[in-house]
Amino acid sequence: MNNAALLPLLLSIPLGGAVACALIGTKNAGGGGGAKYVAALASLATLAVGGYTASVFDWTTPHAQQLMSVMGTFEPVNASITFGVNALSLLLSLVTALLTLTAVLASFPYFKGDDDAAASNDPGPF
Repeated sequence: MNNAALLPLLLSIPLGGAVACALIGTKNAGGGGGAKYVAALASLATLAVGGYTASVFDWTTPHAQQLMSVMGTFEPVNASITFGVNALSLLLSLVTALLTLTAVLASFPYFKGDDDAAASNDPGPF
């Protein structure tokens, strides 16, 4: 895999998962079953890409910007969109991905319409 594509991929996976969850909605058969599994899959994929990003990161120079990628340039004003990480921002991204997966998995019992929640008559927090 091209290492320059890792950071845009790390940003686009959660965005794509959020769009997919919004399109699926919670009113499907199973009451949000599809959306919660898409959210879990997207957060797991984000954590996996984050882990791979950490494995290709050069930890001997943690202060330097690494894995740089230039997404686009606008020549008339000499502007571009550039992504890069140092050690601190990579670690914070990994913690965020781990907390996201944990929060999504912890929220599974609270989706309305699930068989478990419906059987216990627990309305959940919402």
